[in-house]
Amino acid sequence: MDEADRQYFEAMERLFSYPEWKILEDDIKGWLEAIAAQWRTLRPDQLAFEQGRYDGLEQVLKHGEICEKLKAQALADAADSLTDPHEV
Repeated sequence: MDEADRQYFEAMERLFSYPEWKILEDDIKGWLEAIAAQWRTLRPDQLAFEQGRYDGLEQVLKHGEICEKLKAQALADAADSLTDPHEV
């Protein structure tokens, strides 16, 4: 794993461990529930907009999990490159 990746993953770990993140995470979950609750009353053009908002908020919530998986993969790749005699 290169230095830039290591710094990024460390920053994300710090971000998602802050108690303030948990407060924002709870707010986002509430927004998601509110958006989902109103979908049935929307016109098709409004629905597409709200679905986009919903997907974007879900992506924010999943970013910590994605970073953990990317870091684990980067560490595994780095370990493999140290032990693979065919690696150039």
